[in-house]
Amino acid sequence: MTIEKQLAEANAKIERLISDCKRLWGMLDSIDTAGDLFKPEITRYFKHVNDKAELRHEIMTSDGYELTYPESLNQSLALHDADVIAKFIHYPECWDTMAYPDLDSAIEEFSHCNTCNQSFGSNSVKEGDK
Repeated sequence: MTIEKQLAEANAKIERLISDCKRLWGMLDSIDTAGDLFKPEITRYFKHVNDKAELRHEIMTSDGYELTYPESLNQSLALHDADVIAKFIHYPECWDTMAYPDLDSAIEEFSHCNTCNQSFGSNSVKEGDK
């Protein structure tokens, strides 16, 4: 499978997850709003449900118009993406880390793994095909 196809599949999964997050946020927000609208008797059950609905703010935040992810979540997603990319291009195991000291420099140069000769992407040329 080419890297372009893998990235397209990953992007489609991310879009589905974002859609699911927004839908779940909406459900929890509706529960919270119902508590404000109907002014139910404040029982232990009501407090428990309200506390659980408030946990949504740990995952996403809202200004009333737009949902956003906390910066800490964005950073952990970026680290996860870097781990996936490094594993996919076999960095640092199959790379000259003196020439490519970090993942960014390796990404700029990769087309295939020189050590195990696995091609990445549809335009890459294997060592034996040169």
